[in-house]
Amino acid sequence: MKRHLPSLAAALLLIAISPLEAIPVYGDFSGAVTATRGTLVSYPVGTPVTGNFRYDNSDPNGYESFVIYIDGDGYGYTSENRSGLSFGVDANGFPAGGTAGGAWDLYIGNGGSLGLSAFGDYGISVQVTYEITGVPDAGATSLLLGIALAGVAVTRRFIR
Repeated sequence: MKRHLPSLAAALLLIAISPLEAIPVYGDFSGAVTATRGTLVSYPVGTPVTGNFRYDNSDPNGYESFVIYIDGDGYGYTSENRSGLSFGVDANGFPAGGTAGGAWDLYIGNGGSLGLSAFGDYGISVQVTYEITGVPDAGATSLLLGIALAGVAVTRRFIR
């Protein structure tokens, strides 16, 4: 058994640093209204905008949500509430494009641009900055686990 311990440690190291199963990603955003059109809109340019998003990147048909608060008024969209929410993410995991329907239609664009419109003639444009708050650093965790396992193997090999 002692002869096979280094091989076992190497195999465990490879398993430890292999990609982990994907997990739900949570994030927040904040910004301000940048433009309005139509008389129905009561949010002037500069109105604060905050919100959050979530998606499960382990399943392309998984749960998604995107909630926007404009001056405290909430607009929520999920893939489960018939809003038809669907968005893609960029290499950093930030929403980069998508749409959703409801009383107000949501448009998600690249670079933090958002749009809400109603009846085609009324709407607002928003610019936000994203921050991902709910993903552990899986790469660093795997690397540290691999180093720990290799250390155990070396210790058992040379210290009896």
